[in-house]
Amino acid sequence: MSTARGGQPLTYTAELAEQICRRLVEGESLREMCRDPAMPLESTVRGWVVDDRDGFAARYGRAREAQMDRWADEIIEIADEDDGDWMDRQQGGETVRVVDHEHVHRSRLRVDARKWLMAKLAPRRYGDKLELDHSGNLIIQQVSYAAVQHVEQLETQVFDAEPEQVTVVTVKP
Repeated sequence: MSTARGGQPLTYTAELAEQICRRLVEGESLREMCRDPAMPLESTVRGWVVDDRDGFAARYGRAREAQMDRWADEIIEIADEDDGDWMDRQQGGETVRVVDHEHVHRSRLRVDARKWLMAKLAPRRYGDKLELDHSGNLIIQQVSYAAVQHVEQLETQVFDAEPEQVTVVTVKP
């Protein structure tokens, strides 16, 4: 196996591809994974995906989908976990329990970051649903660019003309 400076592998192997996909499914980011000297550079892995080396693109895509399922599970765990939301403080010689706002905000950030990324990477599955309720008639008409230019020309002529020069004609369909 050929290696880059620092010992990182450059050559694609099925075993290496499997390890990358497994680590993604376990929740590790590609960036974090590629910091490991035994792993290829991030750009190398992305190149394998783009080139679809030995069907790697499909396996990588499925690993990313499974990674998002893991993030969905993590969102529930983070939201349900309340250890650290409270802390003890000394006030007037007494110990009182107060909300640790920093921890609560950090938890919200962790949830929101996962939700945002999931919605961007898989909008059909994790994105906000858009409901469109329409009543009445909907007319969709295709108009050529030339027709639009002609209408604009006519508007210019009408607006620039004196009132006695304008004749209005009604055309019924």
